[in-house]
Amino acid sequence: MKDGGSVQESVSLGLRIQRARRSAGLTQQQLCQQAKLAYSTLAKIERGAIASPSIFTIQSIAQSLGLSLDALIGNDAASPLQHKKISHSGVRFIYFDINGCLVRFFHRA
Repeated sequence: MKDGGSVQESVSLGLRIQRARRSAGLTQQQLCQQAKLAYSTLAKIERGAIASPSIFTIQSIAQSLGLSLDALIGNDAASPLQHKKISHSGVRFIYFDINGCLVRFFHRA
């Protein structure tokens, strides 16, 4: 069973995505084509039916809207924990807290 807090946060993310999409002058269908998402996925995110979309989905939406990931999800929903590790192979790991879930994002240097 979902608690009210996580549902509220997902609605907020969905509304931010919807507002950014409309501000960019895009329909849901156009954004789906650019972000390579199923129409139903974007519709569910915007209305809050998908409580925790993947970081990759959010990143794809942000890039398609010309926004940074942080700008799209807002400072309140995603605060980088500033845990950055560079391994011997040159991979940098950055950790985010999104809707109460710790997400590891990596980038090869």
